[in-house]
Amino acid sequence: MTKNFFKHIVWWTLGNVFNSSIRKNYPRESHHFLKEYFGNKEIRGAEIGVFYGVNSKWFFKMLNIRRMYLVDPYLEYEDSHDGRKIIHNFDKVKKKASDILYSWEHEKKLRWIYETSDEAFERQYIPDDLDFIYIDANHSYEFVKRDIENSWNLLKKGGVLIGHHFTFYSVAKAV
Repeated sequence: MTKNFFKHIVWWTLGNVFNSSIRKNYPRESHHFLKEYFGNKEIRGAEIGVFYGVNSKWFFKMLNIRRMYLVDPYLEYEDSHDGRKIIHNFDKVKKKASDILYSWEHEKKLRWIYETSDEAFERQYIPDDLDFIYIDANHSYEFVKRDIENSWNLLKKGGVLIGHHFTFYSVAKAV
């Protein structure tokens, strides 16, 4: 991954050693970082793991997004950061995300990819000239590692790979 020194990796955490409370305020540090880094430049990005779409909404609100690729299969899965099986009504989660992001979808600024990230990368649904990729999907070590490796190749020179949940051991290990 060090072959291109003009790409950046930034991984944000919601807590720190002294304060482990989860902060759900938006915009997050990652949104501010990308705003400062790209300014008002028109950019293209991807989010791997969309869930309710709130994070994506803030990318659209704060950045000059020309096109965003949103990858989430909305399937139940086991997330190994704490060994518990994630149980959500993913139909409702998917509907909520669609409602939150409707205006940008209507403007054709986003493309939904309802598949796993492995499938999306393998089928080349995501172009290889992105300005940033945000990873917040399955937090298991193997999945995070593959998402990082696959995403790295899709960033253009000067692109930013950014992520979330660095306080999870599996994520920190993969990074």
